[in-house]
Amino acid sequence: MAVISGVSNTGSAVSSTMQKMGLGKDDFLRLLTIELKNQNPLEPLGNKEFIAQMATFSQLEQLLIMSDSLTNSAKSSALSILGKQVKATTEEGKEVIGKAISIEFKDGKAIITLKGDVHVSFDKILEVAIPEATI
Repeated sequence: MAVISGVSNTGSAVSSTMQKMGLGKDDFLRLLTIELKNQNPLEPLGNKEFIAQMATFSQLEQLLIMSDSLTNSAKSSALSILGKQVKATTEEGKEVIGKAISIEFKDGKAIITLKGDVHVSFDKILEVAIPEATI
């Protein structure tokens, strides 16, 4: 039986951080535009300050792109285990083994339903194996 170990779910870590910050890329750009409009003409924003703010904006944009990519990757990983034999730990700490029959994405987390109506979180999966009948 082919076994894959070490499954993890990191797809929404960056998105969660951005939501906790309360500001998105549009908010940052809006603030920068307002700052530029209202600056003192006798003491304009220095080149170094402007470049630093643009670099921060660029980093924010890259983090959002990376976050989307990680989220899509995590969803693909979760979907790839459908029909496979899964060994996981339930929320109660009980180890279970069963065939993954469905996946539900709830609040940024993947919840796997195993045959027998057992639900486990994607991040609690210990092993994934291809059933012997399909090898």
